[in-house]
Amino acid sequence: MVQKIFQRGAWTLALMLVSGSALAAAAEGVTGAGAATEAPTDLAFSETSRALSLRDLGIGYPIRLRTVFGQAGVPLGLRADQVVTRAKLDLRFAHSPSLRFDLSHLSIFVNDQLVSTLPLTAATASGRSIELPLDPRLFLTYNQLRFELVAHYAQPNECEDPAHSTLWLDISNDSRLLLELAPLPLAPDLERLPAPLFDASDSRMLTLPFSFEGAPSSEQVRAAGMVAAWFGAHADYRGARFPVRFGERPPGHGVAFVVGSSSLPGVPAAGGARASVRLIDNGGGSLLVFAAADDAALVELAQAFALGQVVLQGEVATLSGLNLPAPRPPWSSPRWVDPSQPFRLASAAVGPLSVAGLVPGPVGFEFNLPPDLFLLEDDGVEARLRYRAAPVTAANSALNASINGQFAGSVRLDAKATSATTARELKVVLPPGSLRSRNRLDAQFHFRRDTTTPCEDFDTSALQGSIDPESELSIRHYAHFMEMPALERLADGGFPFSRAGDLAETTLVLPRTPAENDVAAALTVLGHIGRWTGEAATRLEVASADALTTLANRDLLIVGAAAGLALPDDWTASAPMRFTSTQAEFRPIGRLEALQARLADRDPQTAFDYASRVVMEGGQRLAAIMGYESPLSRGRSVVLLTAGRDGDVRRAAEALVDPGDSQFVRGGLALIHGDRVSGYDIGAAYETGRLPWWYAIKRWLSRHPYLLVPLALVVALGAGLLLRALLAARAERRRQGKV
Repeated sequence: MVQKIFQRGAWTLALMLVSGSALAAAAEGVTGAGAATEAPTDLAFSETSRALSLRDLGIGYPIRLRTVFGQAGVPLGLRADQVVTRAKLDLRFAHSPSLRFDLSHLSIFVNDQLVSTLPLTAATASGRSIELPLDPRLFLTYNQLRFELVAHYAQPNECEDPAHSTLWLDISNDSRLLLELAPLPLAPDLERLPAPLFDASDSRMLTLPFSFEGAPSSEQVRAAGMVAAWFGAHADYRGARFPVRFGERPPGHGVAFVVGSSSLPGVPAAGGARASVRLIDNGGGSLLVFAAADDAALVELAQAFALGQVVLQGEVATLSGLNLPAPRPPWSSPRWVDPSQPFRLASAAVGPLSVAGLVPGPVGFEFNLPPDLFLLEDDGVEARLRYRAAPVTAANSALNASINGQFAGSVRLDAKATSATTARELKVVLPPGSLRSRNRLDAQFHFRRDTTTPCEDFDTSALQGSIDPESELSIRHYAHFMEMPALERLADGGFPFSRAGDLAETTLVLPRTPAENDVAAALTVLGHIGRWTGEAATRLEVASADALTTLANRDLLIVGAAAGLALPDDWTASAPMRFTSTQAEFRPIGRLEALQARLADRDPQTAFDYASRVVMEGGQRLAAIMGYESPLSRGRSVVLLTAGRDGDVRRAAEALVDPGDSQFVRGGLALIHGDRVSGYDIGAAYETGRLPWWYAIKRWLSRHPYLLVPLALVVALGAGLLLRALLAARAERRRQGKV
C-alpha cells in the first residue's frame, strides 16, 4: 500500500512539473487570495478535459446563501486513474444591493483550503461571471467545493438582525468547474475491480464496450449478461450502456469474452485453466478478459465472478469452483424495502442526521419501494420521525416532512415540545400518489429566533435539530399487484424482471444470429435491471426466437431488430404495434377493449392517434419498446425492444437508461425517433400479482358502478326466494306437527 501511494505521488509530481508553465500562467492572473479576472474565456482543453456545471454535480437549483454567515458545499468526485493538471472555476452569482460592501465578501474553498475571497460591490450585485484559476494540487479523488458568505447591512452603532431579508447571495447552478486531466497509469490489479473500468467517484454514465470473437452463442450472451448486470449494479443511479464489437478488441477500458483458443487480437486465452478472468493493459485503458475452455465453463466463471466466489488478486484469477445459491424469493434483493417489517430510515440517510443554524439543510433519506407495491388503504405507508431539537422560544419554528418534493406533514417546535435529550415523534402518512420506485424523504427544520428584544446578541449555532436513528418507515395494508402494461415501471424499477434479483424468472430472447446492436441493447437493459436489484443476473436464461413456444411461465425480454427476430404472427398479434418489411402497423383496438379502457379512465383512441403521427413521420427509422401479456402464460409479461429496417434497437435500450428519456417511457408502447421519446397508454390490459379476495370484489364494483343496481336486485330477489323457501318449509313442518 505504501508503495502504491508513493508511485501515485511520484506521477503526480511529474505531471505537476510538466504543467508548471500552465500553472505559472494561471498564477499571473491572480494577485493574492482574492483577485480574479472577469470576462472568462475558455481554455483550449484536450480530450481529457471535463466541464462540469454545478447542475452536473447534483445541484438542481441555484445555491442560496442567507444570514450573516451562510455556507454550502458541493461534492466532486474524480477518477482514481486521472490527476488534475489545470483547473478553473467560472462562477456566476448575484447578491443583495443593500449590503455593507466594506464588510461583506464571498470565500471559496477547495477541500477546506481557501482559494479566493471575492469582495462584494455595487457592480456585482445585479449579477457577475468571474473566472477563478484553481491550484490543481488541491484536487483529490473525493473533493468538496465550499462557498462561505459573510454579509452585513447595519451601519456603525446600529442593531443588526442576523436573519434579515437583505442578507442574501445566489450562486447559479450554471457555474462551471473546468478541469484538464492527465492519465495516471496503474498496474493491472483485479483487487481494485470494478475500478478502473468503473470508478465510483465518477458521476457520469458508465460506457463500457464488450467484445466477442464473433456472433456469440446464447451461453456466451448469458455470461456477458451477468457481467453487465454486475457493472450496472455498481453504476447504480449513473446508468450504464455496453457497446458491442465482434472480432475486434475494444479501445480503452472494456470487457472481452473468449472461448477456447482466443481469436481476438492481443487477448489471451484461458491457457491451462478451465476458466480464468484476467486484467490486462489495453493501450490507455484496461481490458477485463473472461476466458474459458467452453461455453459452460464461461457461464460458471461469470456466475462465480458475480457472486464473489473468484479470488480477485493480481492480474489473473482462475475458477476454482461454483456454489450457486438457491433461487432468490421475490423482492428479497437488498435495494428494495421489505414491506413486511419496519424499515430503519437511518440506513437510507444521504447525509448527517443533525443540522444547525437558522437556515439548515434538510435531513434526507433515499429508499426504493417494490414497483408493484399496491396499497390497499390511503394510509398504507407511514413515516415515524423521532426528532430532537434545542429548546426554541420563538413562534413558528417547525419541522416539516416532504416526500419526493411534496409536503407530507409538519409539527411546530416550541419550548414545551423540544428537548435536547428527549426524542419526540412526528407521524407522517405518505400520500400514495407521491410514491415511486425510488423515493426521497426530507425532514426540514425551520428555526425562528426571538426578536422581541432588540439588539440582543444571538448565536445561530444554538439552534440545532436531529433525526433519531430509530426513526422508521412502516408499510401496512398492501399487496403485490400491478395493472399492466406499464413500461414506466420498467424504466423506473426494472419491473417485471426485477421481481427476482437473480432473474430466475426471466428469459432473454435474441435473434438466432444476433447483430452487434442486438447484443448491445440486451446488455444495456440487463445493466439497467441490475441497477435496481443490486444483484447480478446469475439465473438468467437466454434463448433464440425459434424457441419461444417452450418459454411458458416466464417473463420474456425480447430484443432485436424486427427483421432479425422474425417473430411468429401469434406473437406480433398481441403486441400493440409491429414492423413489417415496408411499414409499421398498429394492432386494431376492439370494441370490448375500448369499452374496458374507458371504464378504467384510459383513452386508447387518443393515444393511438398521437402514436400514428409519430409512425407516419418516423416509419422504418423508429425504435420501439412494447409491453404485453405473454401468449403462453396469464399474468406473465413480454417486453419487446425492437426497431424498423433503418432503426437502431440500441436507442430503445438507452431510452431506459437516460433520465431525460426514461421519463417519457410509459404505457404499453414507447416510440423512439431520433432524440424524441414518447410513450402511449395503449395495448390490451392485464394484471400481475394478486389482491385479497375482499379487495378484489371492492375494486371490481368500484370499476363497474352501473352493475350495483342490477346486483342489488339479484341479491334481493335471491334473499326473497330463500326466505320464501324457509317459510314454506316451516309451514310444512307445522302441518305435520313437527313444530
